[in-house]
Order: sequence, then C-alpha cells, then structure tokens
Amino acid sequence: MVLNSEFNLRNVQGWRTGLSNLLSAEFGRWGTKDWYIMMAIWVAIINGSLLGVLSGTDDVASALMILGLLAGMFPVINVVIVLQDVIIGEKETGTAAWILSKPVSRPAYILSKLIGNVVGIAVSLAIVPGIVVYGTIYALRGVLLPPGPFFAAIALLALNLIFFLTLTLMLGTLFDSRGGVIGIPMLLGPGYSLFYSLPLISEFHPMSMFFPSGNADVSFFGAVALGEPVGSLIPFFITILGSILFTAIALWRFNREEL
Repeated sequence: MVLNSEFNLRNVQGWRTGLSNLLSAEFGRWGTKDWYIMMAIWVAIINGSLLGVLSGTDDVASALMILGLLAGMFPVINVVIVLQDVIIGEKETGTAAWILSKPVSRPAYILSKLIGNVVGIAVSLAIVPGIVVYGTIYALRGVLLPPGPFFAAIALLALNLIFFLTLTLMLGTLFDSRGGVIGIPMLLGPGYSLFYSLPLISEFHPMSMFFPSGNADVSFFGAVALGEPVGSLIPFFITILGSILFTAIALWRFNREEL
C-alpha cells in the first residue's frame, strides 16, 4: 500500500493520535488531477448555466436566484458520490482496519475524512466557481457586486455542501451497504424540489436557502449576495446544527465499530 509512506512517527497522544498524518494523506488525494478535473467541470456547468441566464435577461437578481438553485442543489450529487465510498469502501477493502492497526485514533480517522473533504469540496465546488461567477457577472453586465455579501452567499453554498457531506459521512458509519448512504442524501438534496412546498419543510430544510419563500422575490441566498435584508434564519442555523450533529454521531458510532 502507498499509505505506508504517509505515516511518520509523531509524539501525539489521545484523540489527535495520527491526525496530522491522515490529514496529509487526505489533502494529497485532493491535490491530484482528479481534483482539478472535478473543479473545472463544475466551473463550466455553473458558469455555462449563468451565461445562458444572463444572455436572456439584464436582471442580475434573477441570475443570482438561478445560480443559487443550480449551485445549491446539483453539486450535492457530487458530494454524495465522493463521500459514499469514503468509509464503506475502506471498511470493505480492509483499509480502515489496517489504518487503525497503526498508532491512529478512531476520532482522528473520522476527523481526517471530514476536514480533508470539507476543504477539497468547499474549494472545488463553491469557492473557485464563485470567483469565476463574480468575474462573469462583471464581464457580461458590468455589475461589480459588493464582494463581502457576494462571497458570504458563496459561503452559504459551501455550508450547504458541508451539511450533506457530514450527513453522508455519518451514514457511512451507520450502514454497511451503499444504498442508504446514497439514497437518503439524494432524496433530501436533489429530491428537495419534489416536496419543498410541504408544511415546515421549506422553513427548516437547508436547501430552502436557495428557493424564494412566501412572497419574497429573491431567495435567502440571493438576498445575502445582493446585501439585502434576509428572511428567516432558521434554515441557516439548522444547516450548522445539523452538520455538527452528524459529525458527533459519526464520531460516536465509529468509535463503537467492529473492524
């Protein structure tokens, strides 16, 4: 295994045992050409869609609403595909058991998967495409959006992806097959449009940040991007609390996993 070269002796004890070495391995995986290919694909998809919208309207607010819908929903599919194999795949191949036979704590194993993928996915699916979108809007419409509010909205995209990342990671510790690990996030993410009008769903679901609610002309995402007053903050806090809860459950469950 190539991983042999990744582990160097460090004088660290407790839950952080092995964390730095595992993080080095995770960040190394995101530094490959696959990372750049995935980033280029989503930059092309998101900006290609934005070009189509801006070619038919001068209304930047409408373009931002479409951007929120596309960038908030469809990259979730990529997150689930990447994360569904992170835990289950390594349990099936015996890689997880091999890693844990080294001086590595179980919390460090889960946290390395979490931190490494959060950074990689946030950069490739939210931050870099967001920077290109900012330049595209200026180039096509001559509108220089306030950078603070705009990139705060891009942070909402990243936060939404982290919600589904932690959900998928948690499910990987709870299930031994990929069906539930893939199906549940897909239903709650891209499948959200099928039931977002149901009572309470639109008020509490993280994805509702990208859909206009009630009589609002713009979504929570669009209002943040334009620096306008936002509506209910409940979906925002639900997204944060959900991510924390999923991480806590993943740590608790994996600590009791028999490998």
